[in-house]
Amino acid sequence: MLLFLLACVDPAPVGLEDKAPDRSADPDTDLEVIDPSSSYFDESVMHEVRITLDAADWESLRRQDRSVIEMFSDGCMDAPWPSPFTWFNADVTFDDVALPGSAVRKKGLLGSLSYERPSFRIDTDRNDGGQELGGLSALALNNNNQDPSALRSCLTYAVFREAGVLTPRCALAHVMVNGEDLGLYSHVEQVDPDFIRRGRGEAPESLYEGTLSDFREGWLSTFDAEIDGADGDDLDALADALTVADDALFAALEPLLDLDQFFLFWAAESLTGHWDGYTYNTNNFFVFRDGVDQKLRFVPWGPDGALQIDGEPPWVFTAGILANRLIAHPEGRERYRAALTALVNGPWTDADLVHRALDLANLTDPYRTSDMRGDQNELRNMLEDRAERVLDAMSAEPGPVEAELREASCLSEQGQIELVFSTTWGSLGVEDYYTWGDGSFEIELNGELFSAGELGVVVGEDAGSAIFVAIGEIAPSVYLAPYVTFDPETVAPGVIVLDGLDALGQLIYSEPGTDWTSVAYLGPGELRFTEASTAPNAPVTGTISAPILGW
Repeated sequence: MLLFLLACVDPAPVGLEDKAPDRSADPDTDLEVIDPSSSYFDESVMHEVRITLDAADWESLRRQDRSVIEMFSDGCMDAPWPSPFTWFNADVTFDDVALPGSAVRKKGLLGSLSYERPSFRIDTDRNDGGQELGGLSALALNNNNQDPSALRSCLTYAVFREAGVLTPRCALAHVMVNGEDLGLYSHVEQVDPDFIRRGRGEAPESLYEGTLSDFREGWLSTFDAEIDGADGDDLDALADALTVADDALFAALEPLLDLDQFFLFWAAESLTGHWDGYTYNTNNFFVFRDGVDQKLRFVPWGPDGALQIDGEPPWVFTAGILANRLIAHPEGRERYRAALTALVNGPWTDADLVHRALDLANLTDPYRTSDMRGDQNELRNMLEDRAERVLDAMSAEPGPVEAELREASCLSEQGQIELVFSTTWGSLGVEDYYTWGDGSFEIELNGELFSAGELGVVVGEDAGSAIFVAIGEIAPSVYLAPYVTFDPETVAPGVIVLDGLDALGQLIYSEPGTDWTSVAYLGPGELRFTEASTAPNAPVTGTISAPILGW
């Protein structure tokens, strides 16, 4: 049944006297310079964050969401994805530092969104100009939604940092909102002009966030400029350079891009298995034009899904056009191989991830569930031989690499579903969900008609969401199933709109030897209840009628 599910001790605050700020030499004076923000990214302690806001505002914040259907409808790549999230006034305490009159909002695209444990952006001086936390006014708290161990973000960032890539600092934080324990988060340094200035010594000429973005025609409009004056001309120039012939490729790229830095960034994404980054998913990255040499450089972002690829790890990610062109070029392939080998033999070891993971895991001990403990153990086991396995995979494929670009992310209508069902509330937990309830469907998908005269239909509540699943066998041991999540408070006779926001409908598929996979979305359409109640064993009957949207 888990295939169908959407998948505390309060220690005393840590005092500032327990934290040692970073010190570095000022090249002009040889005097020590203290970075006042370093103590708030000390990964040897569990930081404590308390957020207090109006109860109604907290309820509004946690319920704000994105509609998959609206985001990815036709024309979805014509501009950056707008944020639906709004700011709310809040009082914040970070460790023992009070930050009254701050502002907080939800953050994330899709994978990190949660009603129960949202990720947060905090602006400390939005209402009180100049209020900072050790020089920081923008804070990011990520909920590690794709990481049961809560360790992967900070460990992955450590690899990039040891490789010499400008990388956000990261530490663990225990977060409470209005006295409610939300558990463990990653406190990650916000990527903004101040971050670039701290790392490079000069403000950037431009800074962009890449979200399902790439340096090719039809993709450039999705880059989100983070500073005034970032007009995209530097991105256009890089895209143009990537269209030249192989014999002119490096000459075209060298003036525009720090290629050595990119090869290291690329190798770190591949080695850590950061599948939601640029080179695998054209997602979760920043790119800036340096204020000194005017070249573009990459910054990693959002690696909570890294360090967990099952099976044999791939040795190179090539879905982004920059990686795709370079891996197909003899010089590019050799420079990538050299960067990956150097990363394994130096920074990967220098980061000492196994011991680092153990130290971080010890910090989580007061909050660990059995699932968290088990995932942390699996993570440490994987870290011990990952580098060797990646090098073995590279050795086994010495020649040219067959590389495919990531396809565009817009949805289009590919069919229609009509479904009639009858079941009972609470049946989501029954043992034999393939035969529970009754119903039938007809699904037209990409010109083919699939029908099922008998369905297994279950519905109930899990983790605060109502879940409806209707399983139809369309061939021996081959199943299609509409899968809908919605607000249990809306369970009543009437219509629930499948809008991808308040009610998300998907079409999932399974065949022998495979897990259930989402293959399409349903909507905008209707889930219509003729009878419906959340009383135990109450009859739930109705229909679903919706277009089917696919990539």
